[in-house]
Amino acid sequence: MSSASNHDALLTIHDDQPVADSPPEKKSDFRILLPLQRLEAAAESDFQFAIDLAHAYSGTLTALRVRTPEMPRTPRWVFEPESYDLPDDISFEIVEVDADRVAHGILQVARERKVNLIVFHLSNPTYALRTRLSRLLDPVIDQAPCDVAVIRGDVTEAVSKHGKARYMVATAGGGNATRALKLATQLARLNQGEVSLVTVIKKEASEAAEQEAEALLVTTMKEAGVREEEREMLVKPRVVRSDDVEGALLSAGRNHTLALVGAPEMSILNQLLTETIVEQLVNDSDTPILVLRRFNRQEFWSRRIWQAVDQLIPNITRDERLDAYKRTRRGARANHDFYILMLLSTIIATMGLLLNSAAVIIGAMLVAPLMTPMLAIALSVVMGDSKLLKVAIRSTFSGLILAIVVAAILTLLVPLTSYTDEILGRTQPNVLDLIVGLAAGAAGAYSVSRKSVAAALPGVAIAAALVPPLAVVGISLAMGRWGEAAGSLLLFGTNLVAISFSGAFVYMLLGFFPQSTDRHGQNQLRRGMIVILAFLFLITIPLISRSRTQTFTRTFNRHVSQIVQDEEGYSLLNMDWSKSPTDGTLTLRMVVLASQPLTPAQRTALKEKVDAAAGQSVNLRLQVIPLQNLEATPVSE
Repeated sequence: MSSASNHDALLTIHDDQPVADSPPEKKSDFRILLPLQRLEAAAESDFQFAIDLAHAYSGTLTALRVRTPEMPRTPRWVFEPESYDLPDDISFEIVEVDADRVAHGILQVARERKVNLIVFHLSNPTYALRTRLSRLLDPVIDQAPCDVAVIRGDVTEAVSKHGKARYMVATAGGGNATRALKLATQLARLNQGEVSLVTVIKKEASEAAEQEAEALLVTTMKEAGVREEEREMLVKPRVVRSDDVEGALLSAGRNHTLALVGAPEMSILNQLLTETIVEQLVNDSDTPILVLRRFNRQEFWSRRIWQAVDQLIPNITRDERLDAYKRTRRGARANHDFYILMLLSTIIATMGLLLNSAAVIIGAMLVAPLMTPMLAIALSVVMGDSKLLKVAIRSTFSGLILAIVVAAILTLLVPLTSYTDEILGRTQPNVLDLIVGLAAGAAGAYSVSRKSVAAALPGVAIAAALVPPLAVVGISLAMGRWGEAAGSLLLFGTNLVAISFSGAFVYMLLGFFPQSTDRHGQNQLRRGMIVILAFLFLITIPLISRSRTQTFTRTFNRHVSQIVQDEEGYSLLNMDWSKSPTDGTLTLRMVVLASQPLTPAQRTALKEKVDAAAGQSVNLRLQVIPLQNLEATPVSE
């Protein structure tokens, strides 16, 4: 193995044996990993730039080759590091590792050597980042325990062309751009160069917006550790006005040796979208460009959780996705069949509610056709299909209006003297109903997408219970019970939002996405998910409030009942309470059966116990009904 330089150390790692040699003594704690799969001189620019990085940090550079089973076996790695001028303040090592995949080998070495930065190089600028090296980069970027930098272009050639090291860092805020600036300043200090820190604002932006942008640049410099005396001399901040962000950054990057951008601060939702402004820059920039993604522990574990969930969902083929899309699109239309089934299911549900019959209500759930339009809303958002979204929303709200009107008419024709338990049970939704809706939406989307489990759809319809809440709205409106109508309408809204959100989530896991070239569809996906999340947040607020109220009611009623039962000779006949919306005063009304009148001391003690149970002073309105025992007259023989 190569040993021509004191900087060299060739390590061969196998899965079933320990490291053959010890790594060279490190000069600092900063470690850079450079995966080099090419064996010819084309890797020179990669290696030279990595040397500069290691020199800037006075750290350790590890050149890595991963050998996979399908690679041809070679007796040695054709790589001659002695041909490079290696600075004395860096340590250098060559590592070869056997792995089933290149990405697995890179991650293995990164973990074992506690690497700080992995550097990749893209030699061909005509391919998009994900399309070009997705099988390699995606696993590494998602699972790397350190920062990852991806370079496109020859930095060494650019330095020779321009004669001076000039770096441009583009930022819109965020930790990735800050880390990119830190790296650029390290290189500029080493090469006696300069850094342009650029941010782009709208062309017609106000002066206040420009001042905010300038403040952002100052903050970024502080967070990157740029010293006061280095500002303007080493790092030059610049605010650019333009409505074309990509064009402005491409223009600002000209005549620079390297442009650095931070990878987007990607949430789970953004990770699902295929192309960003950063990838556009990678493809279109004539200047060598480096994209840096910092290691974030919270994002790292969120990605791992997402991947674990994704692996639990079986993959479906493109034909299966197309078939599910067609069936959902057909079922989302409000045609004659839809209205007839909606009418019949509402009649059945209303009669079941008036008769207090759970079995009849379940039958209405099976007949109701509302589930498909709701799943179509979820699918249209995921696919970025605005036409399907309009059709699905129109069908859903047409069914909603029809159900409410029919239920109200039936209630007027069949007068109801009091609310049944089945009606009351749908006027007080809480967080548990939201959980049921989320589970029903996920089950529905999964069942529609996979024909093998389509038999579960009737059960999903029962769990979702979409028509009965609408029937309760109609019944309550016919009886003038506005509070109950609002509660049941909230229950339906909870189901609608929950099914849309969880259905969209499952569809994404199953691989439903807009095409990578469909920018409009990708934007629709992003906006649609944001809207659904906003509605989910808004509808959760009253549900949490109602859940707390219901919990307090159950606990308070139980305590008050126990207080009365503890008094010998007394029993609680009836109780209800109300809370003032203005000052929060609690008023409790109690009807007590007593074998003997309550003494003033007993009344005072009862009031104190009720206050303790409520956790506040209560207005107690107590009605005591004397209880008389009438002895039976003996029957004469």
